[in-house]
Amino acid sequence: MPYTSRGGVSLYYEHERSGGETVVFVAGLGVGRWLWHWQREAFTDEYDLILPDNRGAGESDAGLSPFVAWLPESLRGLVLLKLAGYSISGMAADLEAVLADVGVDHAHIVGASMGGMIAQQYALEYDRAVSLALLCTTHGGETRCRSLRRRRHRCTPS
Repeated sequence: MPYTSRGGVSLYYEHERSGGETVVFVAGLGVGRWLWHWQREAFTDEYDLILPDNRGAGESDAGLSPFVAWLPESLRGLVLLKLAGYSISGMAADLEAVLADVGVDHAHIVGASMGGMIAQQYALEYDRAVSLALLCTTHGGETRCRSLRRRRHRCTPS
């Protein structure tokens, strides 16, 4: 069972070799590599597959101390995003650690939901991504999130 680590966090992944090009499947928030079982069956004969468990999902460590749940929300966000590697950029760095551990030079990256956000960030920051396939991915950016919060607030009875 292959593991690698980044920043003291153990990251689990599976690597199936067929001799073909490498395809990496990145799952979304709280979902493990099992999300991709249909794709795994369809691609396994022709492609090398890498299926990582994101930090805090599946068999990868969370990298968090149990005290984090007791922190005030404002501090919890700081700990998760800045210190524990739970930013999209941090999770892209986790993906780079996995691909470096496998030793691949180039890969096709497929992401679903938050995994699509990780895949996009990975393609921007690292040179191994040859192509991207993004499935129901991004949230539309910060301005879109603020707009949705405002609309929700207007629809909520006072």
